[in-house]
Amino acid sequence: MKNKLKERIKNAHLVERAKQGIKKRFFSFLFLVSLIFLLVLIFLPRVESNLQSFIVRYGLIAIFLISFLADMLMQPIGPDVPLFIGIVLGFHPIQVLAIVLVASYLATVVGYNWGVRFGAEGFRKIYGNKKYLKTKTRYEKYSLIVPVAAFTPIPYVPICWVSGIFRMNKIKFFLYALIPRTIRLSLVALFAFITVS
Repeated sequence: MKNKLKERIKNAHLVERAKQGIKKRFFSFLFLVSLIFLLVLIFLPRVESNLQSFIVRYGLIAIFLISFLADMLMQPIGPDVPLFIGIVLGFHPIQVLAIVLVASYLATVVGYNWGVRFGAEGFRKIYGNKKYLKTKTRYEKYSLIVPVAAFTPIPYVPICWVSGIFRMNKIKFFLYALIPRTIRLSLVALFAFITVS
């Protein structure tokens, strides 16, 4: 009986340490994401100038890489920026739009899968399965946040992560995310084309 009690206490202590470790990693991750966001925001003109130089030097490959990272990292530059710069610099608008859309789609898939792989388990360990299921139900109730974030300046990247964390139905998520994202980026491409014409 005494041994069982000691074992339970030891297990409870190990679980608590694991939770603390997950919380520390989570807050470290949030800090890093916030720092990147803040630095890009502070140095935005310089960052945009460097992006333009990178696109001039490496062309469509640079547009793809910047667009992919823009939809992967939480920072204030979206894939609209390389799309606009590419068209203004004289690259073929449809080609640039296609490359940016593919990069954005890939980033969306990766962001969702990161949420599934790393977020769901961590959420369950910290808050328990009951809270996870309750929050998941609430998130699914307000799932229209996905198309709103895909179309507007609302941060899109964390919405992809959260959708993965709560394992939103994949078909629903990708329809909600990719259709509005396509419309938004197509409108940006049209605006850039009209601007240079």
